[in-house]
Amino acid sequence: SQSSPESKETSSQATGQIGLPVLLTVLSQDEYPVEGQIEEFWAPRFLETGPVALILRVKNTGRFHFAPQGKIEIKNMLGKKAGEVTILPQNILADTTRALTDTSQASPSSAPNFPRRSNLRGGWTSPGLPEIIWSSGFPLGKYTAEAKLALADWGPQISAQTTFWVFPVKGAAGVLVAIILLLLIGRRMRKRGVT
Repeated sequence: SQSSPESKETSSQATGQIGLPVLLTVLSQDEYPVEGQIEEFWAPRFLETGPVALILRVKNTGRFHFAPQGKIEIKNMLGKKAGEVTILPQNILADTTRALTDTSQASPSSAPNFPRRSNLRGGWTSPGLPEIIWSSGFPLGKYTAEAKLALADWGPQISAQTTFWVFPVKGAAGVLVAIILLLLIGRRMRKRGVT
């Protein structure tokens, strides 16, 4: 007697779906308290040229998400406004920290590739963190940057300050060397003319 092997078939099926998270709040302002703080606002202490890369990290210490809005105002050493950068509103979920960027980096084509270089024209930055870029024609001297944010349309307001210096050391050294050489050449020419 011959026995035929039994044929056993098994199958499985998997389906995939794409979902989009939606952040929705249906509470009043009184029931929706937003709480947060600026955890880090940083700029390189010294740069030779611009642009200046600023790091702004905001922590959500509350129970509800928010998208802070605001600006960074840059003032020179005389207290006059030297520039302004608008911060891109970005959602920060409860109990998380997020590094913010500026509106010039809003489109994917203009966004920098992270992780960032560790040296942006003479200033050290935190690798991998999004940055806020302030570009100016020819910055020179001491600057104060003040970040002013509203965590929601109805408040609260938070702010922080940082300072940085911009001075072209290599360029100034080159000019100084050129002046010294001109003075030495002039002195020798006068001595030869006198004798």
